[in-house]
Amino acid sequence: MNNDNSFNSIERLMEFGMSMAVAQQMMQTMNHAMQNITTPQFKNVNVPLPQTVQFYALVNDIPQGPFTEQELSGHILANRVCKETLAWLNGMPGWMQAQQIPEVARLFALMPPPIK
Repeated sequence: MNNDNSFNSIERLMEFGMSMAVAQQMMQTMNHAMQNITTPQFKNVNVPLPQTVQFYALVNDIPQGPFTEQELSGHILANRVCKETLAWLNGMPGWMQAQQIPEVARLFALMPPPIK
């Protein structure tokens, strides 16, 4: 009785041996390829995060702040800060009108026009 699913025949043993050899060759090739893979290295790992701008404004003749950009926008929208209000940012030599400071003047340009 001839059983094709048995490992007793010499043909099946040779087929199995050749399959094992091919599998080993594939594993060696993959191991070699994996060992030679290089990953990009980042040189500037400690990149500083941008500092948030802190705004100060003279509201009712009292210096107030620090305000975030969103908080200052709220004061502009509520008309507590106008273009003529004195304002200051870190690094400035002195107080200036808000409309003369580009970071603040931009906030005025983003506000909707008043309803008449």
